[in-house]
Amino acid sequence: MPRRARWECAGEYVHAMNRRVDRQRLFATAAEYQAFASILAWAQREIDMEITAWTLMPNHWHLIMRPQCVRQLSEFMHRVESVHAMAVRREAVTRGSGCVYGSRFKGFVIPHGRLLRGVVYVERNPVKAGLVAEAVSWAHGSAASIGD
Repeated sequence: MPRRARWECAGEYVHAMNRRVDRQRLFATAAEYQAFASILAWAQREIDMEITAWTLMPNHWHLIMRPQCVRQLSEFMHRVESVHAMAVRREAVTRGSGCVYGSRFKGFVIPHGRLLRGVVYVERNPVKAGLVAEAVSWAHGSAASIGD
């Protein structure tokens, strides 16, 4: 089977992530986590992106999405990261003071049959980091909505 190009993701699930430059804290307060979640919801409505799972961590975030094409993924991530970076700089009154994110987001196509493993990895991230005992207890991710 020939190897697929890195960004051949049309209709496939993609695990995207990014972290704050120098692993600095990205979210410190509940309001900052909520602001990012609001940006995600806004971009999802604007771009019509299917988001399957997500988790926001103190210095990074993970998303599992199903873009219809590479361009949709790029446009969605550009909106999320640029709007969030502007909000962070505005809140910290450090506009124009360098990067918020260390690099462009990283994205990986989830191999066929591995979606559940990817979702579990993303949603258990706060457990692995010792922030909560179980994924459903982390308020800043999709696992928290399981009982709703």
